[in-house]
Amino acid sequence: MKKIASISVIVIITVVLIFAVVYFVGKKDKSSISQSKKPVVVASFYPLYYFASQIAGDKMEVINIGRGNDPHEFKPSTKDVVTMHKASIVLLQGAGLESWGEDLERQLEKEDALVFVVAKHLKLFKLDEYAHEYESDKESHQHGSHDPHTWLSPVLAKETVLQIAKEFEKINPQNKEIYQKNAQILADKLDKIDKDYKNALANKKCSVNEALVSHNAFGYIGRRYGLKMHPIAGISTLDKPSAKLLAQLKNEAKEGVIAILTEENSVKEYAETIAKETGLVLVPINTLATGVIQNGGDYIDGMYFNLESFKKAYGCK
Repeated sequence: MKKIASISVIVIITVVLIFAVVYFVGKKDKSSISQSKKPVVVASFYPLYYFASQIAGDKMEVINIGRGNDPHEFKPSTKDVVTMHKASIVLLQGAGLESWGEDLERQLEKEDALVFVVAKHLKLFKLDEYAHEYESDKESHQHGSHDPHTWLSPVLAKETVLQIAKEFEKINPQNKEIYQKNAQILADKLDKIDKDYKNALANKKCSVNEALVSHNAFGYIGRRYGLKMHPIAGISTLDKPSAKLLAQLKNEAKEGVIAILTEENSVKEYAETIAKETGLVLVPINTLATGVIQNGGDYIDGMYFNLESFKKAYGCK
């Protein structure tokens, strides 16, 4: 009996000690959480998440609600909307990229929440004359009159980075110098990308200056570096090519085009059909929008992956 009593006492003491440890650790954790609470940044898709993360470092919590989805198709859940309402700042691309963006912006502004819409602070190109050649499900997606794919231009990406840093300074001024320093580091990398693109894609180094491309996402690249592109789908991956446009694209293949820059999305089947009928080579390209980058890379790696793809598609040495 004494042995059983001793065991019982040991068990009771052990249980009391466990509860005591949990209690004090719990108090400590709650205290540390309240003391280390950081501003919360919510980005609508990967490129903005990447920019924000690089600028913020460990001074902010950055959330990507897009979570690997195509921003043309993604719609936030109720939980996502609640997260955005509670955020210190919400980053949107704008120009129709997020079909839900304008409605959310109006809601947040009524609550005096801070929303930064990238497209409102950049000089955008209007959609080209081919826009009418696509069939779009208007109930599922309505894009604007300008090209929203500014993150694919290192020049416009740099502008975006510097602007986001200024927004961060407003909500967290005590870390202003850190945001400025981190933003400049990223800006310098983007300057180098721009220089590398210019050097690699100079017309004198490339055998052709035209290519087909999955959808009209690379217009800023084409204009800056002198590359002509014929998109299969429109400004959105939800825009489907008309029969007339498909016939035109097949004719383009007979006039010096050697490749189709092909994305991993719903447009790929059109690219594969055209390639099969024309003999064009499929060259992978990435809009970087989902954050799924080849070989597990990040935004910068993706930009250089695309540069190699452009070199192949345009026969650049």
